[in-house]
Amino acid sequence: MSDRPAHPAVLLVGHGTRDQTGQQEFLCLAQRARERLADARVQPAFLELAAPSIAEGLATLDPHPDELLIVVPVLLFAARHVKRDIPDAIEEGLRAAFPSRAINVRYASHLGCDPELLQLSAARFWQAYRTLGTPPLEHCTSLFVGRGTSDPDAIDEACRFTELRHKATPTGNSRLCFVAAQPPSLATTLRELESRTPGPLIVQPHLLFHGHVLEQIRHDLRAWADANHGWDVGFADHLGPDPALVELIERRVRTELQANR
Repeated sequence: MSDRPAHPAVLLVGHGTRDQTGQQEFLCLAQRARERLADARVQPAFLELAAPSIAEGLATLDPHPDELLIVVPVLLFAARHVKRDIPDAIEEGLRAAFPSRAINVRYASHLGCDPELLQLSAARFWQAYRTLGTPPLEHCTSLFVGRGTSDPDAIDEACRFTELRHKATPTGNSRLCFVAAQPPSLATTLRELESRTPGPLIVQPHLLFHGHVLEQIRHDLRAWADANHGWDVGFADHLGPDPALVELIERRVRTELQANR
């Protein structure tokens, strides 16, 4: 066993994407978290589609029994990945790499409806809103676009997040739709909007990092806007490796450290 002092080992787990920009955004977030958590060892890992994998991340951290391993799922909602896939991958990775070690593992909460995330999401909305010339909010429609999941808890959380966000950015009309797995779909919602009086539309993808889903949303919205000229469309940025997200992750880690004392 190493005689190094006991410091918490922190594994940041992202969903994963084949998109190089999205991968770099997640790794940038991890580096910023590493700088904020100077008293911990921080390692990024992807659940799928990119390296390092969870098993590779655990091997790099090399957690010892005198250290606490904190797993932070950098995911928006508590669907299957948070509930089952990540814990299963952690258990399998530890069992395979360190069969004789009893590692103290704590799982931090996913991002969910954290007030800091709500503030960051609202900031992205206001940036897009200003590109439209700041029309009266009551004349605006906000379209919140999620990735989609079949998990009912995650859908309920997405609805709650949208409700809380609407209170912070009270447009005249607010819609929630999904790219896949859950109605209403983006395509269906856009068709429904065509029956309404055109006006300012702020479209906000609720996505952490760049990737195929984001590009698909942008493509579909450009095509829709070209065919519906009365709508003035503002497209909000995804959340990205923002300092607010780094602070949120730091608080997640500090909470688990405090709970472990």
